Amino acid sequence: MVGPRDAENKAVSVRARGVEKDLGAMPLAKFVADIEAEIASKSAVLGVKPSGPCVDDELSVECRSGGPGVGTNFFSLHLKSTDVDQVRVAMDAAAEQVGGAAFVAPSRSGWVVVYPSMELLSPELLGAIAVDAHASDAVVMSLFDSDVLCYWYFRNGELADYFNSCPDYFGEASDEDMTAKGDAKAFAPILDAAGVRKLTKLIKGRMINGEAVGGEIPDFEDERFTQIADAIGLQHAAGFYEYLAEGEAIDGLGDAASLVHLDHRD
Repeated sequence: MVGPRDAENKAVSVRARGVEKDLGAMPLAKFVADIEAEIASKSAVLGVKPSGPCVDDELSVECRSGGPGVGTNFFSLHLKSTDVDQVRVAMDAAAEQVGGAAFVAPSRSGWVVVYPSMELLSPELLGAIAVDAHASDAVVMSLFDSDVLCYWYFRNGELADYFNSCPDYFGEASDEDMTAKGDAKAFAPILDAAGVRKLTKLIKGRMINGEAVGGEIPDFEDERFTQIADAIGLQHAAGFYEYLAEGEAIDGLGDAASLVHLDHRD
């Protein structure tokens, strides 16, 4: 943020998401130098320090990067259901099982959106939650540091499709991640032909070994994240448990006070 006094003093007031939310004012030259260094090293000097344990599986944000930087982070689970009570029961049981937490929103347009904490982000657990919630379809939307965009689509509890925009962002990636190009046709049970075509265009581009593959890659994945969520028909995907816990609100949905909080963290 740059106010009149900052402009006069050639400074910038830095607001980073997370535990170091307000970093105060610093000289513009230092801010630019720090940002350039962070981009070069993918460090988290200006960004969020991990606030919880990292989960070592293909759905988790890995710790090798030092945690998110100054970009945006979103994690949301969308369950095709109108039975919010059943979703709450399933989420509460899963959160208790792993010592995690979640915010559950009301059902809208046939979907219930959940913002789980990091402890809940594992493929087996999310598939089981969908089954326990009696949801035939479930989609996980993920954005890490505005750089890595992923989705996972579960059909009847089984992983039906997986997309990863930058699989080697953290270093050497698994074969599953490297081949996670996404297949919009897998969404045929919930999308019409026009929707499948739209999603197909949106997931063409990926970043592999620092090079764009299959199509153009945006500098920041925030907009494409929103476009993909819209193409699938998901509302309020742009949310993150930690942001809500810190008091931030989601456009059109509200803040944590308007959601059901399930908390089994120690």
